Amino acid sequence: MKHIVIYVGILLSLFIQLSAFAENIQESTDNLTKLKTAYLGNRLYEKEMREKAAALEKESINTIMTNLELDTIKLEKGRRFIVICDRNINNNSIEGIPVKFESVQKEYIAYDKQPSKIIFQGIVEKTSKPKRGGKSGKIKIKLEKITIDSITYPVKALISKIDNKNVYFNTIGAAPCYLSNLANLTNPANDGIIHSSYKDPCGAQMCTTAVFKKPFIYMGAAALQAADLMLMPFAALTKKGNDINIPLNTYFEIKLDKDMYVLNL
Repeated sequence: MKHIVIYVGILLSLFIQLSAFAENIQESTDNLTKLKTAYLGNRLYEKEMREKAAALEKESINTIMTNLELDTIKLEKGRRFIVICDRNINNNSIEGIPVKFESVQKEYIAYDKQPSKIIFQGIVEKTSKPKRGGKSGKIKIKLEKITIDSITYPVKALISKIDNKNVYFNTIGAAPCYLSNLANLTNPANDGIIHSSYKDPCGAQMCTTAVFKKPFIYMGAAALQAADLMLMPFAALTKKGNDINIPLNTYFEIKLDKDMYVLNL
């Protein structure tokens, strides 16, 4: 009987301890749930506050932009600027290198403001080296930006002239290499025509050539001229074109290819 009472006491003690342990686990679970709920609540609150702040900022910006009146100036298509390039360019230049053109003198953007320094920015878009057949080197430049009063705008513009020579499609080329006659193939210093003695040995001077020789002289000149006409197209294929080289500070003329608006500061 005594042993039974002891066993019952032990079991009762274990039951009480297990009950207390279960209560602690439940309390911990409840606290963890509360913490999680509070954390999620704070996250939702932070997200809500961020959204409200962003909405207020956007509303403020819209209000400011609505109340702000920006005065602009129109630069019309076709307006021309005289500029100089800031680097040497040739048909060996790397494609993609930047090129800058600065106005020779300050330009009046508006009649009621001080003249401004104009800077065009672009890149060497494409280069071509001289080839056989008299084809000379070429450089194509792409203009991308214009800076006025320290503000840069995108621009559509064309290079219209270089040193008073017309330029088309922003492509600058060296003069083609021509051979005016066969003599130039071996002697580039030739004057470019069949020597006058083959055409008319008398020229404008008093003629001393016997009359009966003149027809043969003229026939010989005609034969040489025919040889030039027939053979030169084939001989020219062996002639290489000229290199193109644009020195630093070369003068260019740039014209706008589209109307644009700039801030009147």
